[in-house]
Amino acid sequence: MNLITSIIIGFGVVGPIHHDKMQGIENVQVIGVIDIDPLKKNKITAKNLPAYLSMEELSIDVTPQIWDVCVPTESHLFVIKQIIARDPKAHIIVEKPVCLHHQIPELREALKGFQGRIVVNENYLSSEITKKVKEIALEELKIEPRRIVVEMDKNRSRDFQNGRFIDTEGALKYEGTHMVTILKGIGEQFCPRVQVRKNYGDAFIPECLLHQGFADITYQQDGVDVQLFTSMVGGVCNHYLPYDISSMPTEDTASRYRVAAIEGSSKGESVTVVGFYEPIRGFQRGQGAVAVIKEGKVVSLFEPIHDDTMGAHLKRAVHYLAYGEENPCPVEKGIEAVEMLTQMLP
Repeated sequence: MNLITSIIIGFGVVGPIHHDKMQGIENVQVIGVIDIDPLKKNKITAKNLPAYLSMEELSIDVTPQIWDVCVPTESHLFVIKQIIARDPKAHIIVEKPVCLHHQIPELREALKGFQGRIVVNENYLSSEITKKVKEIALEELKIEPRRIVVEMDKNRSRDFQNGRFIDTEGALKYEGTHMVTILKGIGEQFCPRVQVRKNYGDAFIPECLLHQGFADITYQQDGVDVQLFTSMVGGVCNHYLPYDISSMPTEDTASRYRVAAIEGSSKGESVTVVGFYEPIRGFQRGQGAVAVIKEGKVVSLFEPIHDDTMGAHLKRAVHYLAYGEENPCPVEKGIEAVEMLTQMLP
């Protein structure tokens, strides 16, 4: 196989993660990084990579097979348009969410006539945990769903104090794309086609951050109750065995509680199948678990399950861009996630 070259655009938090994950994909080589911040140069050169302040600094002869867009969400569209202007047949990975909601029409316009390939890095679409929850609950046990839960919590109070993760659109904005992606993975039939109920709480650090404390989205779809819940101050809403976390204090900056559950009945019994996404206390990163709970007791436990969603999704993205395999997340699927999330914001 020929070498697949990649250039990363943006080297904040996500760019270095993409670089490290790309190192684990056969025949892929990152050949440079573009970041407009000159202070990032040392961070880039420490990875033994050439650093560029703009696309214009790249020689016109430098044409990577993959452009990997890791800039902040509001800049995704601008960078995509830059890439297409330089190479109308470019192959592009763009971090999730694909763009801001108001940018969707302009993104679609920019992609008219585009001759290349583009994939959105909605990495939870490549989760083994979601897949196993769905298989066990809906295919093996044939549960009649009564309730679907997706919950993601972390105490980000210290991040707030440092000015990170503050978003005027509320707590759901940070984990929201993961959550709606997981919901879509469980089943498109459970996605909202009705008006949702929104309940947002504030965070205090000690000043008030409106809508940043938690988001609680509920609705009933075809007789199934659905709840999406996220806390940014360490609270937990739905407690599931065997990895329940009662709460996460401010000083606990490592723990997260990330679950997806299908509750219902099977052969007359009350059954819940719950997936626990990484990180789980006592497990390595990239390892998750799935539990089957009947009448309040754990009857089956699958652990640990390898679930490096970022590595798996980037590998699928590369195989689509380089070899023409199935696109793990086309642009329209990324747009659907943005649109679903938008109807849930305060």
